[in-house]
Amino acid sequence: MEDKIKYHPGFVGGLGVLLWDYREMIDIVPEKWLRTEGIRMDVLILKKDPAVTLKNDMCSIFRGHNILEYKRPEGELSIDVFAKAMAYTYLYKSLGKPIDSISLTDLTMTLYRHKYPRQLFRKLTEIGLQVIRKAAGIYYVEGAAVFPVQVIVGSELEPKEFAMFRVLAPEATWQDLTNFNEIAFLREDAAYKRYVDSIFQVSVSANRQLYDQMTREDKKMCEALKDLLKEDFAAAEARGKIEGVIQLYHEEMGLAPQEIVVRIMSRFSLDEETAQKYVENTLGLQPV
Repeated sequence: MEDKIKYHPGFVGGLGVLLWDYREMIDIVPEKWLRTEGIRMDVLILKKDPAVTLKNDMCSIFRGHNILEYKRPEGELSIDVFAKAMAYTYLYKSLGKPIDSISLTDLTMTLYRHKYPRQLFRKLTEIGLQVIRKAAGIYYVEGAAVFPVQVIVGSELEPKEFAMFRVLAPEATWQDLTNFNEIAFLREDAAYKRYVDSIFQVSVSANRQLYDQMTREDKKMCEALKDLLKEDFAAAEARGKIEGVIQLYHEEMGLAPQEIVVRIMSRFSLDEETAQKYVENTLGLQPV
């Protein structure tokens, strides 16, 4: 079911592929924890040289510190979600040391959702903000803050340039997959392949029937995809078993997180650090 698909790693992988040519100039930080208990941003992108312009419509507004909030395909993107993302951006700025080391003018905020957020745009307009379509799927929100704010609508993005995001949605088309395949097998670099793998993991889960059809009818794609994903599918299966056991310990047996760590260390022959990460990720706990 879609609500069990972990879309965020695929989105981060998409950013890695999209910005591959700038990899020496940026840092992509997934799930950036803020100091406040239980608060984390989906993605933070840092430009090492703020003067460098990222030459694509989605990232051209980026400055030194860029906060991105991703909503899964059917996730709600309401005015409250917009306000929360704005609050995270200001909180991130306020935690910089020394004071004002992160300038308001060196920030941007991006909200991403696959479907057009009609109610959000209507509400933003009602309160006096301007929603301006700058390019296919790219909407700037003028007047919301002193820093640039944009909303990305994945279903409207240019199909070839942004194929890495379009294939994450359950309604991905054959053409979307074809476009992404052209990107996926371009490079042999291990880091690039990891980004691609994370996209495929989500895309295959969200579009199983379409992938089954494609692999039956396109032998070249079938072999390439199997080779690319075989290790990751095995790892994902192992993770699924571990996460299932953690949930059983937590929900059915009511065990404390640290006790669960000890048990899965023994059951799956894990070291303490790895077991701790499994428990944190599965139960949504903040790292200590």
